[in-house]
Amino acid sequence: SPAIDISAARYFVWQWLAPICIFVGFYFPQQSFAAEAVAERQLKLKDLLDISGLNNLAYWSSYIVLALLTCLLSAAFFVMVFYAVPGGGASAIVTSLTANAYVSLTIAYGGALMAQALAFGHLFTAVEYFGLPFFMLNIGMSLAGLFMANNMEMSYHLKSFLGFLMPSLNLCNGVWAIEDYQWSVRNDNPAKTTFDMNKINEDRNIPSLNEVV
Repeated sequence: SPAIDISAARYFVWQWLAPICIFVGFYFPQQSFAAEAVAERQLKLKDLLDISGLNNLAYWSSYIVLALLTCLLSAAFFVMVFYAVPGGGASAIVTSLTANAYVSLTIAYGGALMAQALAFGHLFTAVEYFGLPFFMLNIGMSLAGLFMANNMEMSYHLKSFLGFLMPSLNLCNGVWAIEDYQWSVRNDNPAKTTFDMNKINEDRNIPSLNEVV
């Protein structure tokens, strides 16, 4: 039987699975903060806090700080779980070449997902109606983003613009940019250990990671 290229199989499979896996990993901590904000509005707790003299800047800053800490911890956990040095296995998900790139992408994505969750929460008056629609929306956008990122006819400028509007679309752009660069380095310069954040693949219309982040 013909030999199976494990590295190539890992590349193609992970490209399509990564956005869904990352979204699911980031969804629960981010959604919990947004659901709490919806619950506070539903139960009029924010009004009571305002009457008690709560400073609005302090209130919303607490959400931002918690969101950033959650993003940092989630990104660090993601990289630690999937990290392996080059030579540690052809199926390694995150290597020393892509570790910083994935950290940058996941932190930016986590912050954007939190902002989207808070904005999306304003459409709901009850917290019990919030979680599932938000989950299904982003699963759908992740699936659409996979086909968008893989579309070589769509310009990378348009892909970046659409990604700016929807975090889960942009996550797909970022994963495609990272994996495409890693694949090109594997074939052209396997010893390279520095990720080029400004690399644009004009042949496949894949934006640079800097543009995505």
